[in-house]
Amino acid sequence: MLIQSRIYRQYGYSLAEAANLINHCKIDDIASILSEKEADIEKAIIWHMNLLKRIRQVQTIITDTKNNLGKFRLEYRPPMYRLETQDGYKLYSSPHKRALTQSWIEKIPFVFPGALFPKSELEQGGTKFSFGLAVDEEYANFLDIKPSEDVVFFPSRLCLYTAFQSHSGIVLSPRHLAPAIDYMHSQGMKLHGDIISKIVMMCKIENKYYNWHQLWLPIDSQPPQASL
Repeated sequence: MLIQSRIYRQYGYSLAEAANLINHCKIDDIASILSEKEADIEKAIIWHMNLLKRIRQVQTIITDTKNNLGKFRLEYRPPMYRLETQDGYKLYSSPHKRALTQSWIEKIPFVFPGALFPKSELEQGGTKFSFGLAVDEEYANFLDIKPSEDVVFFPSRLCLYTAFQSHSGIVLSPRHLAPAIDYMHSQGMKLHGDIISKIVMMCKIENKYYNWHQLWLPIDSQPPQASL
């Protein structure tokens, strides 16, 4: 009985559930109940396999971001889905948007925060931008995320890529983009879409909280004179 109880416990049943299986269930009932546990374990395996993949990706992203602060290269931005959650630093207040935001937060760590700087706003010298949550397309099916009125899909496209820091002493704003935009113009490139950032990591240094960002500036094509 102790061995059988331990078998059930190793399957993930509580002590009370194991006792019930031994004392009150027929063999056909046990087979059916184990089938339900099989489905639960399979879901957990899929979750943890994706989690393992994600944590390995994040390690690579952190190293790449640290090594490329203030540096520039051309690369294709990963395709992603975005849910805008804030107008600047002001959370959207509608119950629908709040509920949707909460549902995305529950998908962390596959969901990541970041900012979107509209091309039209930058061209007019404006300062408006939005914060949101995003998820790479490769995890969309796994997380059951689809495009909708609130969820926008951003396909992969050629971008000028860089990384930068922000901290709690100075709020994030379009002025953080100035070095990248200046470099883009110096290479004869033109902005062809909204700029998206991804917050990679946060940590406290002395009395400030620092964020490391990845940044993608969409361009039309690589100019012949571009030298990265």
